[in-house]
Amino acid sequence: MVNVQAALISIQAISIAVNTPSLIFHIRSKNVPAIVLIVCIEIMLIKYLVDTIIWGGSNYETAWDGKVWCDIMVRLQIGAPFGCLCSLFAMLLNLYIILRADKLTLKWFNHKKIKLVIELLLCLFFPILIMGIS
Repeated sequence: MVNVQAALISIQAISIAVNTPSLIFHIRSKNVPAIVLIVCIEIMLIKYLVDTIIWGGSNYETAWDGKVWCDIMVRLQIGAPFGCLCSLFAMLLNLYIILRADKLTLKWFNHKKIKLVIELLLCLFFPILIMGIS
């Protein structure tokens, strides 16, 4: 059981480390949908890593009961998949607007603030709404 726990911890830590350079790249390029997608994936990976560290061994019954951690993570675990879907929708919207190649494309990429506001609304409004309702 300890070998499985160590393998899971190492795989999850490697996954978090591998995602970090792409997150830094997208932050520098100000690509909001990709940032939200990677952050949602990182949140789920960190949750799985901490859960494996705390409750992955044979003494999970006597381990920490996770009163505050579980309350926060339940909400984030509900919102993260919706965040992934919404950010994928925002990426596909950008690709659709690029493929149209008309006046809308020029308007979309010339108005940086409006594009940023729409992308933030698309990527963050529904996941936060779902977390709030639940």
